[in-house]
Amino acid sequence: MVLYTYGLVLYHLEALTDFIQLSDEWADTQIDVPGLGDVPAAKGCLNSFAELKKKYTRLRVVLSVGGGGKGSEPFAAVARDPAARERFAQSSLGLVQQFGIDGIDSTLMKL
Repeated sequence: MVLYTYGLVLYHLEALTDFIQLSDEWADTQIDVPGLGDVPAAKGCLNSFAELKKKYTRLRVVLSVGGGGKGSEPFAAVARDPAARERFAQSSLGLVQQFGIDGIDSTLMKL
């Protein structure tokens, strides 16, 4: 299993857009990742993992969201607000579907 880190939780009461943002959009979705053997090249590390999953079907990739420091700050507000929880869930589902990953790991750390 690969725990791919980190996605960031964006929480604004008026937000109507995605709640989860990739922490390094360029590396996650745009960098050229060379292929190896019969695994083709891909744009971005998340897409590269999707290609690896086609060959290695037991491989599981989970995006960790949150983490230490500022990454965990919005979780309490999201947990208190039913509409925010729904948007967080929908945003999580969107990332799972977009990149063919297996799930989201919500990592709440209090320092």
